[in-house]
Amino acid sequence: MMKNYPLVSVIIPTYNSSSYIKNTLKKLEQQSYCNFEIVVVNDGSKDNTLEILEQEAASNQKLVVINKVNGGVSSARNAGIKAAKGEFISFLDDDDQYDPAFLDKMYARHLETGANAIYCGLHRYQGRDTGTYKSIDSNFAEGLILLDFLNKKVKFHVGGIFLKREYVEEIGLYFDERLRLGEDLLFIYKLLTLCHVSSVPSYMYTHMFREDSLMNSKRTLNHYQHESYAHGLIYQAMEEIYQGEERHKVLQMLSEKMFHHKVRYMWKTLLYGDFSLLKQLVAENRNEFSEPANIKTLDTKSRKKIKILKSDNILVWKVVRLINRKP
Repeated sequence: MMKNYPLVSVIIPTYNSSSYIKNTLKKLEQQSYCNFEIVVVNDGSKDNTLEILEQEAASNQKLVVINKVNGGVSSARNAGIKAAKGEFISFLDDDDQYDPAFLDKMYARHLETGANAIYCGLHRYQGRDTGTYKSIDSNFAEGLILLDFLNKKVKFHVGGIFLKREYVEEIGLYFDERLRLGEDLLFIYKLLTLCHVSSVPSYMYTHMFREDSLMNSKRTLNHYQHESYAHGLIYQAMEEIYQGEERHKVLQMLSEKMFHHKVRYMWKTLLYGDFSLLKQLVAENRNEFSEPANIKTLDTKSRKKIKILKSDNILVWKVVRLINRKP
């Protein structure tokens, strides 16, 4: 029976997941697709995640465990891609889950279309009190859909993608290891630039809610700094890669995102009270702050923030910080 089903490699990067990784693996066993391996990359966990994975691997022939020094989710996913033996690969975050028919439906769509990449919709946590999840409304456009994704007409998670491994290797589609935030966006942007994709119009990836996850933890100034850096790097990469007919529109949208995150980082720098760093950032970005095209993209509240930042007046900054209090 397995001869009719090519091997699929499900790649799971993980870090300090001892309290939930067994549950993630257990849910994966519910897949109706019969021939898949689970490549879990332990990214230098400091708890007993590795011990748990090794115990699970002793009784689960599908499970392949890779242990590496901590390098971030991008390096972990890349290690998984390189270790994968499947004809197809997909990604799963260590606390998320697939619908039981995920692999079956994604492979069936590949057989129908021959596409090198298939995506599906996702569920996301909506209510802290109710514990409810909701489908994130999406069009299921096909072809070269980068603009649809940028315009948020099409919405999916990097884990909701089913890829032909040979194609990934052929075009060198890997995660940028300089990024610990935004790495999934750059990966998706590259994919949608280079590949005609097909879709399964079902919501089969669930992005789970966990109180202690990075996404839900209190953000530090370093987080906003790296987020701003990431969007700058994304813009630079796409400026080089994207040569399509909509180049001007695509780069304009990415430029707006980059500027938005830069303003947010600088505003958070003010609220955290690092005025020495803020003075340096204002000096470095003064020309951008004076560019009408940039200011035009901001809402009224953000334009007021720009005026305060441009004042280059520490006394004003201190008063604003005092009024706002919480970063």
